[in-house]
Amino acid sequence: MIKIIAWGLVILGALIIIFSKQIVFPGLEILLGIETLVGAESVYYNDNGSYVVTNPGAMMKWVSSVAVCGFLVYASRVGLLIIVKWRARTQQNAGN
Repeated sequence: MIKIIAWGLVILGALIIIFSKQIVFPGLEILLGIETLVGAESVYYNDNGSYVVTNPGAMMKWVSSVAVCGFLVYASRVGLLIIVKWRARTQQNAGN
């Protein structure tokens, strides 16, 4: 069961890292609003309703933070595998 969770975390973490700019960040834009993410002074609205972000540093900070969260999910898989191997070794030593 723990191995299934560990592999699920690998897949989830990799997907978050890979798609953070294409899927996760636009999702955050919908939930929080672009002004909240990059600051109201960094958003310029066009006449057609679209907008331009004038502070790419703020945008990269949010994209990077999402990618770091994905990496942490991915890295938690390593911790789970260490626990699984340690438990297996402990049970094997207890059986001797």
